[in-house]
Amino acid sequence: MAEILHTTHCVNAEPVTQAHTPTTRRFNRVLSFMSWMVTLEREMEAEHEPGYGSDFDAVLRQAEAVRAELIAEAEHLLDIPPYRPADRALHRLGFLLLLDLTMTDAQDCRRLHRLAADPDLFTIEGSDTAARQTRAMQAQFFKLFDQMGDLGEFGGEGECFEQWQDPAPMPA
Repeated sequence: MAEILHTTHCVNAEPVTQAHTPTTRRFNRVLSFMSWMVTLEREMEAEHEPGYGSDFDAVLRQAEAVRAELIAEAEHLLDIPPYRPADRALHRLGFLLLLDLTMTDAQDCRRLHRLAADPDLFTIEGSDTAARQTRAMQAQFFKLFDQMGDLGEFGGEGECFEQWQDPAPMPA
C-alpha cells in the first residue's frame, strides 16, 4: 500500500539563502587546519632551543603534515567556483593564506600581513545571512592569520627552526 505524502508549497516566498555552500564548508576546514597548525607551531616555538628528541621530532612531523594539509585545503578552496557573492571573499582569503604558506622570506610574510590589515581589501558587502556568516568566518580567519603572523616562521617575534641553526658561511 502506498502512503500519501503531503507537501507544503510556499507561494511568493523569497529564495532562502543556503546556510553552507561548498565554498563555506571547505573554508571551515581551512579554519580548522589553520587553528591546528598555529597550535603546533606555537608548541615548537615554546622550546628555546630545538629538542632534537623524539618529542620534538614528533611535533615537527605533525606540524609539517598539518601544514601540507592546510595548503591542500586552501588549493581545494580555490578550485571550487563561488556559489554566491560572499564566497568570492572567502576565495580571496584562501589565496592570501596560500601566498603566506608558500612564501620563504620572512620579510615578504611581514609585508603580506601588513597588507592584509587593510580593511578595504576584504570588505564583504550586504546584510543578508550569507554576508553575516561570511563576515564571522572572515573574523575567525584574521584572528588565526594574526596568530600566524606572530610566529617566527611567518616573520613574527617567535623563533623558527632556521633561527636555531648556525647559518652556513657564505663564500666571498
